[in-house]
Amino acid sequence: MMKRLWFLLCCMAATVCVTAQNAGTCSDDDFRYLMNNLVTKGNHFYELSDRRGVMQMLDSINSCIQQRSQHGNLSEMDSLEYRADWYKLSGSYHYENSYYDSTSHVKAHECYQEALKIYKQAFSSETDLQKVPMIHRELALLCYKEKNYPEAYRYTKLAYDAFEQAVLRQDIDEDDADYLMIQTQLAMCLARMGNTKEALVLMERLQNRYKDNEEQYAEALRKKAKILMLQEEEGGTGNRSVALDCYKQFFASKKQDALAHFMGMNSAQREQYWMRVRPFVVDCYRLEDADAGFLYDVTLFAKGLLLQLDSAGGMRQPIHATWQMVQEKLQPDACAIEFVQYEKYGQQQMGALVLKKTGEPVFVKMASPDSVWKYKIGDDTVEERLSGTGRSSFKAINRVYNDSLGFWQKIWNNELLSVIEPVKKVYFAPDGYVHRIAIEYMFPKAYLPKRLLRLSSTRRLLEPVVSLTAQSALVIGDVRYDDKTPQKAGDNDALAYKTMSGIAFPEISDSRKELDSILFVRHHPSDLLLTADEATENELRDQCGKYSIVHLSTHGKLLAKDIPYGTDLKTCLTDESLSENIVALAGVNVALRDEHFNPDQTHDGLLSAKEMASLDMSNTQLVVLACCETGLGQITADGVYGIQRGLKNAGAGMIVMSLWEATSDTTTSFMIAFHRKLKEGMAVGEAFWQTRDAMWQSSDESEQEPCYWNVFILIDALE
Repeated sequence: MMKRLWFLLCCMAATVCVTAQNAGTCSDDDFRYLMNNLVTKGNHFYELSDRRGVMQMLDSINSCIQQRSQHGNLSEMDSLEYRADWYKLSGSYHYENSYYDSTSHVKAHECYQEALKIYKQAFSSETDLQKVPMIHRELALLCYKEKNYPEAYRYTKLAYDAFEQAVLRQDIDEDDADYLMIQTQLAMCLARMGNTKEALVLMERLQNRYKDNEEQYAEALRKKAKILMLQEEEGGTGNRSVALDCYKQFFASKKQDALAHFMGMNSAQREQYWMRVRPFVVDCYRLEDADAGFLYDVTLFAKGLLLQLDSAGGMRQPIHATWQMVQEKLQPDACAIEFVQYEKYGQQQMGALVLKKTGEPVFVKMASPDSVWKYKIGDDTVEERLSGTGRSSFKAINRVYNDSLGFWQKIWNNELLSVIEPVKKVYFAPDGYVHRIAIEYMFPKAYLPKRLLRLSSTRRLLEPVVSLTAQSALVIGDVRYDDKTPQKAGDNDALAYKTMSGIAFPEISDSRKELDSILFVRHHPSDLLLTADEATENELRDQCGKYSIVHLSTHGKLLAKDIPYGTDLKTCLTDESLSENIVALAGVNVALRDEHFNPDQTHDGLLSAKEMASLDMSNTQLVVLACCETGLGQITADGVYGIQRGLKNAGAGMIVMSLWEATSDTTTSFMIAFHRKLKEGMAVGEAFWQTRDAMWQSSDESEQEPCYWNVFILIDALE
């Protein structure tokens, strides 16, 4: 595979002597050079899961074929070959698009079969391994993704037989990268079909082949461990100790590689690196209580990568961190919890890795995501109650947090409560459904008093506590979304613009009152207020890194679709969800209404989480988002892909966010009181909790409900 990727990269770097504009009249050799280059680029984009890149190549290939045909210069063989290549790439596009559109599975099958028909018609010989055999390989990947493992095995076997014959003919040697890759694919199909014994024999043989290729050898170890775990889950005699040893070897290799190279990677390379590591992170949690210390170290490593993938200022946190290092920082009356979501028995699972001041970490099994989201409170499920918006949903939210039937026990189960006793302070890092639920407000009263502190990762405990006394603030709000505000060009998220097209943001009536009150209680000479048509995306980008506090009062919007997970056979190296989580700024409605607006040239007033990640906010110690639903994001094995991750990648410290739509009165009162306590010199965590508790107690009985006071969460305050 690596040889193949290297070939693709070399082709992309080559200078193309013709362009799509003169494809109709150039020589046959130049035309084929151009077309082969476009196909190669398309295949490369497919390997990187870049469906938009694949589509660009499809458009170029189609344009070149049409021009060539219109000038009467398209030979029959060229027409057949490049039409087949076009169908193959179309299948690849729909393979990637199926993460976002369920109908793309069907379209991918149709395109691959059409390419297969043409290849067989025009290239009847099986000796061209990049034609029919590779279509069989792609069909196998598609069937595997659909969990149709018998068909995946059948297509893989067809590809394998063609490569096996090529070895016998001595057209390729036994160490050919594609040949070995197809054998790995065969082993995983066998394992998924229940034939784990044969799969293990084949994988161990491949291990020996990969001895001189460190990356592929480590990947073979990971897949061997996966086969052993599948064997155990199916009631077999899978050896957990062998699987654990394989995972540990893989982890050691990847960690060493990250320590050596991660700092020098750009954001795209970091994302691709992480996406290659991600399947291991998800898989190894299947071990559960086999070695909780190892799993805790994996979690610290994974979040160390994840939270700085797009870091504009380079690596800000060391990759190396262990549970022993975290334990050393814990006080005797504190514990740390890393929640983890993973797949086992074909279903998503949840667990908690608990670390106390003494002893080794402990793994606690938790309620599965499915059982949590489908838990009935009255006539509605928890998922239905938490997914609503507006005041009509407030009663639904109240029942989740006031549930007398004991929904809280789904999170704080008896085993978890027993493990964390008798500590008084609980640091926890969410995953899965814990991102969507304010579990810090659900702790059973019988176990109080305890302070629960939400962290992006418990590795945060390795960092110093930050004081905010007398720090300047950037305050943004009272935004004029309909003002035609000129904005300079550069570095715009075109996908965010496309995703939000058709949406209009209404003005927030009490925003200016909130901002003026905050500035009044702060009374800091260096504070900067940006409102109305000055609250632009340009200004936020330019100013945010200069202030210790950033307070943003505007609309937030989440439209993220399902996050692509990839499979055992083909990892997914890109995702688009960071572009689908935004905050709205001045002029955004004008840009979204403009049919001729070019997001590649002008900022659009949409600041996406992806754009946030590229900013340098390493000097920003606190971000306050008085926006609706800014704490949300897609729940994945990587944590939340949303504004939270964008800000953490930018280097921001503590964050105040909301989990659902808050009333303007609640937001204004909370924010004014919170900033007043900060002005008095109170630590951020203490100011946040005192504000919430005081306002809860002093509010009218009609508003003394969870929907008002559980809406805000605080992330990464250590005190």
